Amino acid sequence: MKQIFNISSTAIATLLVSLLFLSACQVDQQPTNTKPWALVTESSQISLFAVKAEDVGEVFTIGLQGSTVSSDGKVTITFAPGDIETGIPIRNSRMGKYLFEVGKWPVATITTQLDNELIAKIITGTRNTLQTEVTVDLHGISATYDILFIASSTKKGQIIITNTKPIAVHADDFKFSAGLKKLQELAGLSSITPVTAVSFTLVFESK
Repeated sequence: MKQIFNISSTAIATLLVSLLFLSACQVDQQPTNTKPWALVTESSQISLFAVKAEDVGEVFTIGLQGSTVSSDGKVTITFAPGDIETGIPIRNSRMGKYLFEVGKWPVATITTQLDNELIAKIITGTRNTLQTEVTVDLHGISATYDILFIASSTKKGQIIITNTKPIAVHADDFKFSAGLKKLQELAGLSSITPVTAVSFTLVFESK
């Protein structure tokens, strides 16, 4: 699996992957589901764990915008790289400007192709460990990742998707090294580790 940086979108990629799956339940060829699935945003979260100054760990989050599903099972999720929350407004702004360069690339996408068998496993109501391949288009670069996640359901009929373990993402995957160096200079830090650990929990319910 590839890697990206600090609060990069790979994280997002990974996390968003899950969204891709549940959204796919809207596909016409789906075996039994008759209702579309929607992300429960207040219960869903993507977390990025980054390290600066060699031993100072921080957790950041990033938001999702929406998703679409084609009739052939292709799922696309969009997100704004600049929509990141680090707890410090000036840092949020700097990451958008110097790391993600949102002036040039304000929107990023995650796509995957789902088949009937995979969709059926997700909506059975049982706990399943699943794997799929997703493509992330971010910062003018396209990269592909294999994602392993767990899908389970609740008594309320919701579906919960989480990654089986934190995902390592490296800055070089999307050419974030220069932006990372700029952030380090602006913050006066001795270092910013170019690898981040990404975790997520996504909750869906039928509408």
